[in-house]
Amino acid sequence: MLSVVIFGLGWLLFGVAVLRARLYPRFAGILLIIGAVLTFFPIPVIGFINVVFGAAVSWLGLLLLTGRGATTEQPSRVS
Repeated sequence: MLSVVIFGLGWLLFGVAVLRARLYPRFAGILLIIGAVLTFFPIPVIGFINVVFGAAVSWLGLLLLTGRGATTEQPSRVS
């Protein structure tokens, strides 16, 4: 039971970090938060939780691999 709570809390915090960083689409972070919150409730349809959570993680992973979520700004030089 404790591992489920820690798992959900960790992904919930990661979803909040995704929203705050604004590097990825907002909807991906919201979908991740929804999937993490659904892990706390004992819903008989476990497949629905897996689809929501899996879609969010897959989307973020695809964005990470393709580099579409990254910024193209160069770091500023301080002289």
